[in-house]
Amino acid sequence: AKQARAFEDMAVDGRRAYLAAWGYGLIVADLGNPSSPRELGRLPAQFSSAIAGKGRHVYLGTATNGGSVTSVDVSNPARPVVRGSVPLDTRVERLQLAGRFLFAATAPDVAGGPAGGLRIFDVGNPTRISETGRYSDDCEFASDLALSGDARTVYLRCSTGLHILDVSQPGRPVRLGLYAASQGDRAVALGSGTAFVATDGGVEEVDVRNPRRPTLLNRYRLPAGALRLRVMPGRRLFVFTGTGGLQIIKL
Repeated sequence: AKQARAFEDMAVDGRRAYLAAWGYGLIVADLGNPSSPRELGRLPAQFSSAIAGKGRHVYLGTATNGGSVTSVDVSNPARPVVRGSVPLDTRVERLQLAGRFLFAATAPDVAGGPAGGLRIFDVGNPTRISETGRYSDDCEFASDLALSGDARTVYLRCSTGLHILDVSQPGRPVRLGLYAASQGDRAVALGSGTAFVATDGGVEEVDVRNPRRPTLLNRYRLPAGALRLRVMPGRRLFVFTGTGGLQIIKL
């Protein structure tokens, strides 16, 4: 069915790609020959909306009837095995993994339900996932996040704008700064000292070197709304849109 092939997110680790398929679950693919990817294995997990992982484990987020975070052992990619899971009262929009901590951008599952925001999980023991920190100040709906290279700062795209958070103490996230941005299309990516924020009809490039005073640098117009943003080598921004296809911006 087409719904089973509705891929919501992807994580790449070495020669493997891990895909979250909304109508099915986890698909593991071999990218050894990029021109001819080959499926290695799969695991049913309906309503998968986000994925992150490295090494032996990947983590699936779901987004219907409440959300969940599930750890999956992919050491044998032909036979992925669930090792642990934790139910949530919000849906999972995006995941990022850094060491033993998993960062989740979350949103209300239903109108009037619990507010979303950032949720941080300790996955040091994948069989016993535990929530260790949460942030939801003025961020009812968090749709995307980007993590600094040292994993000490989270750039959280909320319905009210870009929230810049100090997560050096994962149990107590602290907001450093806020860049107000229109709701519109909500995606974020990090450059070198900059953040790219999807807005209504475009992308805004923001100087975040001083996180307490983020400053607009450039605006780039788009023919369609941005669903994903990726900063690529050669100072190029890949913008994945719906009806507008792939847009490449030279920075």
